[in-house]
Amino acid sequence: MLEKQEKTKEFKGLDYNEQPFSMWLSLSEISDQADQHFVCVLSDVTEWKQTERKLIRSSSELDTILENAMVGIAFMKDRQLLRVNHKFEEIFGYSKEEIIGNSTRYLCADETVFDELASAVFSRLEEGDTFEGDVQFAKKNGDIFWCGLWTKAVSPGQPQEGTIWIFEDITKQREDHQNLRDLANLDALTKLPNRSVFNDRLMHAIHKARRNTKRLAIFFLDLDHFKHINDSLGHKAGDQLLCEVAKRLKACVREGDTVARLGGDEFTLILEDIQSVQYVAKIAEKVISSVSKSYILGTTEVNVSPSIGVSLYPADGRDVDVLVRNADAAMYHAKNTGRNNFQFYSAEMNAQAAHRLAMETSLRRAVEEQDFYLHFQPQIDIGNNKIIGAEVLLRWQSQQWGEVSPIEFIPILEDTGLIVTVGEQVLFQACEAYMSLRDKLDPDFKIAVNLSGRQFKGAAPLAVYVRNVLERTGMPAANLELEITESILMEDTNLAIKTLSELSELGVTLAIDDFGTGYSSLSYLKKFPLNVLKIDKSFIDDVTHEGDDAAIVDAILAMSGHLQLEVVAEGIETLEQLRFLQQRQCQRGQGYFFSRPLNFEAFESLVQNKKIAVAH
Repeated sequence: MLEKQEKTKEFKGLDYNEQPFSMWLSLSEISDQADQHFVCVLSDVTEWKQTERKLIRSSSELDTILENAMVGIAFMKDRQLLRVNHKFEEIFGYSKEEIIGNSTRYLCADETVFDELASAVFSRLEEGDTFEGDVQFAKKNGDIFWCGLWTKAVSPGQPQEGTIWIFEDITKQREDHQNLRDLANLDALTKLPNRSVFNDRLMHAIHKARRNTKRLAIFFLDLDHFKHINDSLGHKAGDQLLCEVAKRLKACVREGDTVARLGGDEFTLILEDIQSVQYVAKIAEKVISSVSKSYILGTTEVNVSPSIGVSLYPADGRDVDVLVRNADAAMYHAKNTGRNNFQFYSAEMNAQAAHRLAMETSLRRAVEEQDFYLHFQPQIDIGNNKIIGAEVLLRWQSQQWGEVSPIEFIPILEDTGLIVTVGEQVLFQACEAYMSLRDKLDPDFKIAVNLSGRQFKGAAPLAVYVRNVLERTGMPAANLELEITESILMEDTNLAIKTLSELSELGVTLAIDDFGTGYSSLSYLKKFPLNVLKIDKSFIDDVTHEGDDAAIVDAILAMSGHLQLEVVAEGIETLEQLRFLQQRQCQRGQGYFFSRPLNFEAFESLVQNKKIAVAH
């Protein structure tokens, strides 16, 4: 027994009923010189052994359940993973050895998600509740996925003692749910919003436009002769064509606008927050151009064209049904007028848009053929009536409309970007005109040319182009004056300072045009390397009988004197206006009182006299 208990103190025995039981035996020898004695302590551990066996069996069963669970399970404490099951390893891509003992930060895409999750979970657990929710986690390889998460504290209200987390990958369920939503909301073929979504978005757009006093446009678009595609090439080719049309329509509008398919070959567009009818016409033209380009269906090249009807909120209707009905009616009108065009529901707007587009076409032809010409408005030294300069003005004689006002055609040149080409032509012609008159002009004579915003913000440096023109024509830089409006300067002051500095280094004179009508401030004005300030005609008109305008002109002249800027008064039409400006030492002036804008021959004749006779 002594030898055996060196290995274990557990023994089996029979009780007094001769029933087996387990005992814990401790045998100790007590010896003296005479006799050998032993002290034996026996403990019945039968019940303890039975309990241990039950615990082992129960733990084994729990391990089996844990490892074979269909959800990921983790035990955590102090935001550290202490135990995880096989499904957890499968979901997250970590082995137990890699993750046990590490922070739960490993499960989150970034620090922000980690902090937000902890805040959401532990606030619930501290209240004794469980946390349930859909949460985005990160796998070991970095993939982000969705988990259904269930969390509970081992001791209710005391999550610091440990928490149980259950994870279920629900990415596919969410995708399936989204697919079901898409089936309900999107056209199955083109993936565009369907009729139901279109109506809902149009209703919201109308409410928004009404609240913000804005306008919106509805396009109703139908493909001309689409049935021929289905009949000749089959419905598969027709479906492919509809998908391509959908892509092109989306590329024609802004991100916030809506493109929808109502069915068949009918599409609708919602353009929100429109600024003008011209903008709507421009988008319609863009859609027609894009949709009308060739398509390759299999090995066959085909062409289709759209007919578009346009209605506007609030002019053509104030609810969904009326706006769509009117756009549909306008679309049929487009088909009846030859197809491959767009029509506004309003006849007046149709005429306006047609005129604008016709003028744009004529302007493009005029640019190609250089049909524009220049007029010259003399600038006078107010002190002695001497001609000291001239402003170059652009003119266009159209075969269709005759003499067209610059107020009408220059905005179209600006919108289309044609102004860049025209501006280059004007600068070159102005310099050539000066050189042809140079011998008849005073050495300080300045020829003034207006710059557009497009030229100012062009891709190529403006100063480089100006220098090239000066070199090609032989024009002295000191005799060229470039005029820039306030709005151009204020759109990007850093660009303005850079560009004006480059121009100033060439030696040209720089003038700010229409001063007082923009929104510049003196703090900005003094930063620009300007030489001349032109007072807008609107202030000169009433300067002799409007105290406010007189005060403004006085202030501009005083300010210009301090900034050492020469002043040109525009729009002088009466002797009284001239005398007012003379009394205040305004240096230069121009206007009908001296001369209307003249063609080159008339201007050449005028400058030979050096002075303009002024009746006193």
